[in-house]
Amino acid sequence: MKIATFNINGIKARLPALLDWLDEAQPDVAVLQELKSVDEGVPHEPFEERGYRIETHGQKSFNGVAILSKLPLEDVTRGLPGDDSDEQARWIEATVIGERAVRVCGLYLPNGNPVPGPKYDYKLAWLDRMEARVKDLLALEEPVLFAGDYNIIPQPEDAARPEAWTNDALFLPETRRAWRRLLSLGLTDAIRAVHPHRPPAERLRDFSFWDYQAGAWDRDNGIRIDHLLLSPQAADLVSDVIGTSCELLAALAPGSVEDIRAAGAPVVQFSARTWNDLKEIRAFLFQRMYHAAPVMKKREEADHVIRDLFPLYMSHPDLLPERWHARALVAQEARLARMVADYVAGMTDRYALQAHREHCAEPLKYL
Repeated sequence: MKIATFNINGIKARLPALLDWLDEAQPDVAVLQELKSVDEGVPHEPFEERGYRIETHGQKSFNGVAILSKLPLEDVTRGLPGDDSDEQARWIEATVIGERAVRVCGLYLPNGNPVPGPKYDYKLAWLDRMEARVKDLLALEEPVLFAGDYNIIPQPEDAARPEAWTNDALFLPETRRAWRRLLSLGLTDAIRAVHPHRPPAERLRDFSFWDYQAGAWDRDNGIRIDHLLLSPQAADLVSDVIGTSCELLAALAPGSVEDIRAAGAPVVQFSARTWNDLKEIRAFLFQRMYHAAPVMKKREEADHVIRDLFPLYMSHPDLLPERWHARALVAQEARLARMVADYVAGMTDRYALQAHREHCAEPLKYL
């Protein structure tokens, strides 16, 4: 399944360019931003002729997001929860029904300039609402993808001239902290997972935006602000990520990472030298960090959490998420123990600590 995100910057004005791109790239799913049109004004026929179903969340002259899909779509929702008064069309969700169902969230995050001011306050508040929605979707433990124009430069290597963006809303410390909070929930930055860090000469391949002025394209003066963030279950399915001047496209395999490897298509290709370097780094980190006092403290804390949560869920399976709870009710003791062990082992540290605070009588001694 190929999933792409594309800021079209006016779907009616740039329809020919969009159709040319669809014909060339052939994504199964395309998430669009900046439609700049109400829903009724978005043409459907050109997409339907190419086998796409289109769902839109439009707004006159501004914003607007859409999902195009050659696969069936279910449970389409529009608007980011958390503020009923927000009329800006910046969020759309749908479940794509392929060999493996994937929840796709298309977003157009506010720019936030000028800073300081109400536009930046709105951006930070919007990010807080997005964080809450991400938590809700991650709790489902299903493949989820958050794709779109984030208007966030995550780190200096994501800009040709980071010093030029120091005071811009896209690169301010508060903006980047909000980005890191999303990653800390357990999301994976798709392009960095497949292409961790390129040397400066190759960074152009990851840029997704160039200013229209001052010859930015000719001078390779770009930034990376379009992103694909993946839930752990979706990250396991990624086989490749490609960034170009107008798109960010991810290929999701229909099965697991093990299926990909069995098919002879590894998730990431390593050269022999890279692999040896990684082994040396791993050995160094193990020696210097694994037995460091802060790390040992975290290990003991994690052991304490597991020791508390396992017997708790064994004796109170009603505390498990609904889909686990239903299976636990009919499971024999040995099967239930395996289910609880799998569930506890699969928790992120943050989620496990939250569950411990909510359900366990005695607090952790390290907290």
